[in-house]
Amino acid sequence: DFFHGTVTFNSAEGSEVTATFSGYTKSGQNSQTDTGNYVYTVNKSSDGKVTIGSVIPSGVTQFDTVAAARAAFSNRIFYLKHTIENDIVTESYVEFVVTPEMASANAGMTVGTYTLRGYTDGTYYEANKTVLKTAFGENTGYCTDNTSAFRCYVSGLTAYANSGGNVGAYVGSAYCDVYRVGSSYCGG
Repeated sequence: DFFHGTVTFNSAEGSEVTATFSGYTKSGQNSQTDTGNYVYTVNKSSDGKVTIGSVIPSGVTQFDTVAAARAAFSNRIFYLKHTIENDIVTESYVEFVVTPEMASANAGMTVGTYTLRGYTDGTYYEANKTVLKTAFGENTGYCTDNTSAFRCYVSGLTAYANSGGNVGAYVGSAYCDVYRVGSSYCGG
């Protein structure tokens, strides 16, 4: 199920760029075993919570691409990403997208895909704050910081991180969160 390869590009001037890659092909719902692989979910709590230290429950659909996960969640701009090692979830993240339309409507925002790392008992709080400041703009007034929670808001997206290790993104009643206890799910 695994593949490995090397891609080499030669420019017209003769310089060479080489990239080595490896990956996997899923043959079943929970069969991803290569260290450091990612899967994406938008599971509701009724499907089963994805919990660090466990396999992803059979009721939770796993997606190999961001596009597939977003399509399954009404093309919302946030979803869950999980690191899988030997079929076990070792890390969970909330990813959100700042679209060109959102950035042009909110001066200071930066177009891109941003990752907030959850279940960290606060270890990555400062790193998550930096991610939010980059996405929403360092001095834009879109974010509030009360020393233990950092929250950013513009019309069409709210994202947060707190010192306890919780992270999330939401719009209205739709959300995706990773909680300090290691569980993650989306709703709305």
